[in-house]
Amino acid sequence: MPYLEKKVISVTDFTKLVNLLVSDITPVWIEGEVIGFKNWKDRMVFFDIKDDNSLLHCSLYSSTLQSIGVNLEDGMKIKVIGEPQLRANRGEFNLNIKDIQLSGEGSFKKAYELLKIKLKTEGLFERKRKIPDFVDKIGVITSKNGAVIHDFRKNLKQINCKVYFYDTLVEGVRSAPSLVKAVKWFNKNMPDLNVLVIMRGGGSLEALQGFNNEVLARTIYASKIPTLCGIGHEADVPLASLIADFSVSTPTAAANYINQSWNSLQENLPYWQEKILNQFTSFLNFNIRKITDLAQRIIQSFNQIFNTFDGLAKGIENALYVLRKQKEIIKEKIKNIEEKIFFYMEKTIGEKRAMVVNQEKYLHALDPEKNLKLGYSITFNQNNRVIKRIDEIKKGDMITTKLYNGSFLSEVNKIKK
Repeated sequence: MPYLEKKVISVTDFTKLVNLLVSDITPVWIEGEVIGFKNWKDRMVFFDIKDDNSLLHCSLYSSTLQSIGVNLEDGMKIKVIGEPQLRANRGEFNLNIKDIQLSGEGSFKKAYELLKIKLKTEGLFERKRKIPDFVDKIGVITSKNGAVIHDFRKNLKQINCKVYFYDTLVEGVRSAPSLVKAVKWFNKNMPDLNVLVIMRGGGSLEALQGFNNEVLARTIYASKIPTLCGIGHEADVPLASLIADFSVSTPTAAANYINQSWNSLQENLPYWQEKILNQFTSFLNFNIRKITDLAQRIIQSFNQIFNTFDGLAKGIENALYVLRKQKEIIKEKIKNIEEKIFFYMEKTIGEKRAMVVNQEKYLHALDPEKNLKLGYSITFNQNNRVIKRIDEIKKGDMITTKLYNGSFLSEVNKIKK
């Protein structure tokens, strides 16, 4: 038989060959019903999808499923896309899942209920932070297309609010990553916002599935900025709205809710105006009385000054007379001190001058030049040191002899001891 002459390969090599061939298949979305769902040690997820005639094994990492934000259970209809692979160790054909989308209203409903129970059990619906009073810095997350943003702006009171807009997808499964990115961007770049508003119009569970995504729900819960959701809905409230600190069903209602943060100021403004005016009047009257009392005390003080001015002038005149007398006494003392200083200086200078004259005479007597004039001389060796002993020189040395009016150089030829 011809096929018996073909090359023989191992099972492993054959598996590699099959995987190489199926890797060229263009990825397509595959639709089927989930059966045998199993989350193995929170590391890997295994399940099968089937239709009326066929079954396909599927697997993916638990972290990948969590990042997709879809909760699965048996009986749900989904669409998957991934890489086909023949498992070498088990000989099974498997699809390594890269992405999952729900398919059919029933599946959306099941996924919604599963995630709702999970988040509620964790207590994520319980925390509700108060939107601050006097909101004036607002972050808005919605699509630039449609009437949502226009309705919100139109109904927001003109109270000098600053609105910062982030354009996102708001429909379908791909809206979830876009919404997550927007919430994180505001928290990182504008954390001082008073409120973060997430809005869109109504729609079916399929249209709103991005707002029922687990990743988005947890991102809203982690937001440091208080959140307000204005997402239209019919029966099932989006999970993003349940997680938010406050939720309404329309963008108009969201604007009206923010307007309420100024109600307390507007309602109590007349009261505070009257209270401020009364306090200012009381303060003014009190200070007028204080100024009047102070002016009277100043006038009295000036009267006392004027009454005592004559006595003060006489006192100053007496003081000046005493100062003049003291000045004359001091001048006389200074004069006496100067005379004594000059006397001691002249005496000291005379004594020092006599001492210098005596020292000069003594040094003159010791001057070697004087002896040289009498015929003496001084002899130096080659190192310019005075020769005092005959054994300090030797034959051949050059010596210098210094006389009164000059010197001469000699060479030693003979030494007599």
